[in-house]
Amino acid sequence: MNSIFFVVDKADYTTYPITYHFVDMDKREDIAVPAKHSGFGNTIGYKDCEDSVQIGKDGMLILTTDSPAASVARTKLVYYLDLDQKKVVSDKIYYYDASGKLTHERDE
Repeated sequence: MNSIFFVVDKADYTTYPITYHFVDMDKREDIAVPAKHSGFGNTIGYKDCEDSVQIGKDGMLILTTDSPAASVARTKLVYYLDLDQKKVVSDKIYYYDASGKLTHERDE
C-alpha cells in the first residue's frame, strides 16, 4: 500500500492530545485516529530501540515500539488502530526478562 504514517502531539493536551495520521496516497485520504496517549515514536534515535508499522490481515494498523527499560530487560508497546472506526482498539505493554521470556503484560 502506498501510504504515509505520522503522529502529532498537540500542545494543549486536550482529552485526545495525540492524533495518528494514516495517509493513503492512492486515494489521497488522511485517516485521523485520536488517542489519549502514545509511546510510539518517542524513542526515535535511541540506541537499541525500534518502531514499526504493520497492516494486519484484518486491515488493522499495528504499531510497535520495542525498547530497553530500567526495571526489566525490554518492553514492547503495541497499539492496534482500527482505521475504519478511526479509533485505538487495543493498547498493550509487554515486559521481557534478559532471556527474552515474556514476564508480564498489561492493557493500558
